[in-house]
Amino acid sequence: TTASNNTAVGYQAGHLNTTGYNNTFVGYYAGKAGTTSANNTFVGHNAGMSITDANCYNNVGIGHSSLDALTTGNSNVSVGQGSLSTITTQMQNTAVGAYTLANLSSGQYRYL
Repeated sequence: TTASNNTAVGYQAGHLNTTGYNNTFVGYYAGKAGTTSANNTFVGHNAGMSITDANCYNNVGIGHSSLDALTTGNSNVSVGQGSLSTITTQMQNTAVGAYTLANLSSGQYRYL
């Protein structure tokens, strides 16, 4: 693999990272599917576990299952258990607090 400058702590954290870079994954399954993502920070059980490609970058997910469905979105900030947990490809959303914007399925540039 050519992945570089990544930190992964926890069971299968960053497990599939092959070419991604500058990522931090802390927690059980945090960033698990992140094969080519870059500049992401996911802390918490299942945080960012579905990220899959290079179009998923500059995201921060802190809390159990925060940003856990995100696959290709970028520049999202999620702080709190389950916050922004259903977005998949959206970008530039910010959610602070448990389950904040948890049911957001479309749209971008949302702040709460």
